[in-house]
Amino acid sequence: MAQAADILMNRWPAKTGRYHVAARKACLGVLEGLKEAHYARAAFVNAAIEADILVERDA
Repeated sequence: MAQAADILMNRWPAKTGRYHVAARKACLGVLEGLKEAHYARAAFVNAAIEADILVERDA
C-alpha cells in the first residue's frame, strides 16, 4: 500500500480529480490502520480510470 500511496502522491501521471483525492485518502487510511486494503485498491482503480491510465492485464 505504501507504493500505491507514493504513486498517488508523488508520481501520478495525470491531472487529479475527485477519485484521485479519494484514493489518496484511502491509501493513507490503510497505512494508518483505519481502512481495509480492498477499499484502497478499489479507490486506486477508480482514480486510474478517471485519469484514463488504467491498463488491465490478464490474471
